[in-house]
Amino acid sequence: MKIVDRYIIKRFLTLFILIYVSLLCLFVVIDISANMSDFTSSGVSTQILLVKIFEYYFLYFFRLVDLIFPMLLFTSASATLIIMSNKNEMIALLATGVSPARILTPLLIGAFGVSCALMAVREVWAPNQLVNMTKSPRDFVADSDEIEVNRTLDDRTKLSVDADKILFAEGTLLRPKVMLNYNLNKYGSRIIAKTAVYNPGNEIYPSGWKLSGVTTPLELLKNPSLRDVDLDEEIISTPFDHKDLKSDEVYVATSITPTLMTAGENWHSYGRLSELFKGLKDPTVKGKVYIIAIHAYTRCLRPITDMLPLFLGLPFAFLGKGKSIYRMLIYGAIMVSAFMIFQFACLFVANSCRTAAIAIWGPILVFFPIAVNIYTDLFRKEY
Repeated sequence: MKIVDRYIIKRFLTLFILIYVSLLCLFVVIDISANMSDFTSSGVSTQILLVKIFEYYFLYFFRLVDLIFPMLLFTSASATLIIMSNKNEMIALLATGVSPARILTPLLIGAFGVSCALMAVREVWAPNQLVNMTKSPRDFVADSDEIEVNRTLDDRTKLSVDADKILFAEGTLLRPKVMLNYNLNKYGSRIIAKTAVYNPGNEIYPSGWKLSGVTTPLELLKNPSLRDVDLDEEIISTPFDHKDLKSDEVYVATSITPTLMTAGENWHSYGRLSELFKGLKDPTVKGKVYIIAIHAYTRCLRPITDMLPLFLGLPFAFLGKGKSIYRMLIYGAIMVSAFMIFQFACLFVANSCRTAAIAIWGPILVFFPIAVNIYTDLFRKEY
């Protein structure tokens, strides 16, 4: 790599960090003003509070970067070109016979490296922080193990599980409620208990939850286990014919896990790719397979979709011979904005049609040929 390449990449990375940190600080100031009462109500010391606030907004990095990363790359690269233009560095390079495409290449290499680094951090580190990402500011600062849960539907058994909170480390639901389907509501439409403990499965029971202190319906405890006639499986096990269960316990067979109940949409965005691809075959989340597919495959293609805005926008800095670089980069920004708007449009259509292919491949198939054509114009243009 030549000196000029290292120089351009270093300037790009410096501007990328400065612009991102500036935007992050702006978002943090806005968000912290809304959450300060929740932070301070935790009752911890000032020193611990400051550390926890820093950790909380360090996790905020991933939420923000998903929203602005492509535009952030384009802004940083554009700022690099503007600074080089103001210092007459681009004129000097072009005068020595360096092509515009050769000037842009270090910027593209730097952007691709940042995108791959972010992808690596997302896959290695972020999945371990799923639980922390779901905590409210107050619970995060207090380091509470009690986490709010989302009512979760098992598409296979048509059961849904809800609770007041969950002790995630123990896999224990507090005040759980299991809503039953029409095949299982012989004694009532839901089961309410004091606690429920998750079981990943063993030789006796499939994966599911053991509910203790059942208060509703009491008739269920005195009668045989319930089978789902459609699945031809025992779903609700009772003490009547399972002697290992206490008199106030029942076992509900379901693939709903503590992670699904706590992470919610965060699991789609920050869960491990291996888990997402496994989820595509999981009948528990059959109704959301297209959502999981969108997140899984778009994350695999993320370096491509991150780079496309640069190929679409940066060449405009050179395509308008004799025109202001500011004016031409505005045209480039409009093209990048069109790409991002089209991405959201494809996602909306995919959600409406419940199909993942449109959201995954639509923006690439439409804009990739345009980007290639714009970029290759730089090799044909004389300067």
